[in-house]
Amino acid sequence: MLRVILLDEIGQKVRLGQWPDMLPFAADLSDHADADGFDLLPLSPSAALAAALLDWDHRDPFDRMIAVVARQEDLLLISADAAFDGLGVERLWG
Repeated sequence: MLRVILLDEIGQKVRLGQWPDMLPFAADLSDHADADGFDLLPLSPSAALAAALLDWDHRDPFDRMIAVVARQEDLLLISADAAFDGLGVERLWG
């Protein structure tokens, strides 16, 4: 099973103090993710541009990147946020 995490969003939340429990793991998060069996997908230039140009009122740049990568890679998006509905991605957790 392919599992993807967005390290940029996790790093931002740690830096801003919004996820203090993750602080001890942040510097080595890529290694931890690999050891735990996560497949990390890079944010390609085409995905970054597609996220910026996505016709969607939602302004959160991380959600925009998540949506575009899920759509480009044909991945199941696991989120409780119904804002992702209607973007052409399958969402689990509704």
